[in-house]
Amino acid sequence: MRFFLAEQGFLTEAIAVQREAAALAEPDGRSYALWELASLQREAGDPVAAWESLRAAAAGLPAGRENSMPGLWCQVARECFSVVPLLPVEVARAAFDLGEEVLRAGPAWWMNGAVDAALAAAESLDEVEARARELRRVADVQLEAHRG
Repeated sequence: MRFFLAEQGFLTEAIAVQREAAALAEPDGRSYALWELASLQREAGDPVAAWESLRAAAAGLPAGRENSMPGLWCQVARECFSVVPLLPVEVARAAFDLGEEVLRAGPAWWMNGAVDAALAAAESLDEVEARARELRRVADVQLEAHRG
């Protein structure tokens, strides 16, 4: 229902439904529900609420690099980077750092678009060169580990 509401432009209603879904979710599904909530909140123009939801989502990510929901790590990281340009600078840096932390801790095949989002977020923080080089280095190491 929340997807139908969002597609029809009823973001406030979709957010309310998703907030309820996150509250009722089992512990192993709560991070996924919170990531979806953050995405809706960002789309609705409330990046601060999205950031709060992302912090909660990241805190509940399953332990271990090779867990049963590897795509969720990538989605949470990508969403963290997506809110960076929309947040006040002091909060944006925390969102970037969390996204980077999730990338480093997540499963080996996390690169699915998250690096591009990280680079765009770094650019919005005027830290392109240093952070971009470091993220590219981490990406290369992760990719090699996944292949090998």
